[in-house]
Amino acid sequence: MRKIMRKNLANIFGTVLYLTGFVFMRNVLRKYFAKHAKIRILFYHHVGLPGDDDPNLYVSPAAFERQMRHLKRDSKVISFDELMSFLKDKAYPEQDCVVITFDDGWKDNYEVAYPILKKYGFPATIFVATGLVGKKNMLTWEQILEMSNDGISFGAHSVTHPHLTKIDLKAAREEILNSKKELEEQIGKKVSWFAYPFGEFNSEIIKILKELDFECACSVINGSATRIEDLFILKRNGVGNFSQGAFAARLSGVFEMFPANLIRRLIESLCLN
Repeated sequence: MRKIMRKNLANIFGTVLYLTGFVFMRNVLRKYFAKHAKIRILFYHHVGLPGDDDPNLYVSPAAFERQMRHLKRDSKVISFDELMSFLKDKAYPEQDCVVITFDDGWKDNYEVAYPILKKYGFPATIFVATGLVGKKNMLTWEQILEMSNDGISFGAHSVTHPHLTKIDLKAAREEILNSKKELEEQIGKKVSWFAYPFGEFNSEIIKILKELDFECACSVINGSATRIEDLFILKRNGVGNFSQGAFAARLSGVFEMFPANLIRRLIESLCLN
């Protein structure tokens, strides 16, 4: 309940910043005075109505459609391949860009999100926990192959979605290696990108990824991808059932103008009782 209240209050805070013109002014100032354009990676889990698991992992179909419509109108969406080209070349795009990603491999990514992405002509990347494929509410290999041949790319997300930093290194290596191998065998393409289950990583996990020939890994740390030098700690921005204003605020990076602990304390103080 407390998590839901925090999300709602963050949504309200973003909407206020949007309606008061703060987001608009932020975007105007960035357009004319920023030294470099930025790339912001968004990440989703479910696109559908909440089920038995964490409701914070869900974005409703209506909200997702609204968000994609906003991106079509106001942003440039690029593929993960294009993102990596910019980052490896240490180059910057001509304008701010967005990359769309999904974690775990839920079946609603195919049934709900995929048709909407196709409608707007957007590429996206799904990080799949391969050991969950074909299980209840998860993608099948047939669905994964279909999307892989139609503008959706795939990255590894372990086999069983464990806490990689809490299991021994041999087991962690097997989780990472086997997810990469099975995904490559199923889609017939090289898999070079990883997303950390639960967003958890340390230097030893990063070392394993490099040894296994991964090019990068995604965290759940908020921020723009162009701000970092380490390709194995790519920043991503989680998306919820945001209003148009809150979604615009998230894309603008306006929250990053405020100290993170200040926003957290404000929201937590309002949630205490």
